[in-house]
Parts: sequence; C-alpha cells; structure tokens
Amino acid sequence: MPSLHPGYHCQCSIPSPMMVQGEDSGLCQGCGFIYDERLYEMRLRQHVANLPEGDLDEILSQVDPRYQEVIAK
Repeated sequence: MPSLHPGYHCQCSIPSPMMVQGEDSGLCQGCGFIYDERLYEMRLRQHVANLPEGDLDEILSQVDPRYQEVIAK
C-alpha cells in the first residue's frame, strides 16, 4: 500500500492542528503538511466533491499541485 511522500508529512515536534470549519483537518497549522493521513483523507473525501478513486497518494498526485512539486524533487 503506497503511503504519502515523506516530504509531505509534518516534521514539527508537536503538530498544531489546523482547524477548518470547526474540524481538525489533519494538517499542521505550523508547517501546512499532513500530520494525520487518515484524518486528512477522511476530511478531504467529506468536503471535496468528485475526487478520483485511489488511495491518498494517488489522489493527491492527480489533484494537488503542491504534492506534485514535492514528489518531483
């Protein structure tokens, strides 16, 4: 099972949850990267219509320009 690129994971010693519409997004407010993949994917699927099928890595590879830049390095 592919996982997210390590460069897209929060590296903060203590992540600070980014709240979006009163919910924890799974992103760190300090760095903007993902600290909880499962939570981030759940919120993404809840709030973004017409996501392509696949795991989180496959989805972000198709729809997130920032993720595409990270994996290209």
